[in-house]
Amino acid sequence: MTASPKRDRGYTLQSINDLFLRTERLVEGVRKIPEIQKALKATCDYSPADLSALTALLARTRTLFLASEKQEDQGVAKEPTPQQRDALAELGREVGKLRKYARRALAENPPLLELLG
Repeated sequence: MTASPKRDRGYTLQSINDLFLRTERLVEGVRKIPEIQKALKATCDYSPADLSALTALLARTRTLFLASEKQEDQGVAKEPTPQQRDALAELGREVGKLRKYARRALAENPPLLELLG
């Protein structure tokens, strides 16, 4: 089995922070707007529990990077560990899945979709 092309590109501090920010914005948008939650539940059976699981995954992934950020602040650049890479890949997959569900659920309501970024 080979790694996905995205995994082979590597991660930069900027790309990692961008993923964290995109995830936060998506989760916040879904949580704030009941119409989006209803559409996701009705169309894709995506529940508040699924959203909570994504939030927990984001928190776990961020925790893996706390020590690395401290080292980088001291001028020591470090490549993500295999555990960090796996966590980032999983987070990316889950965010992609939610974005796909949102596009499907909100296909007839583009203004709501735009609110998710």
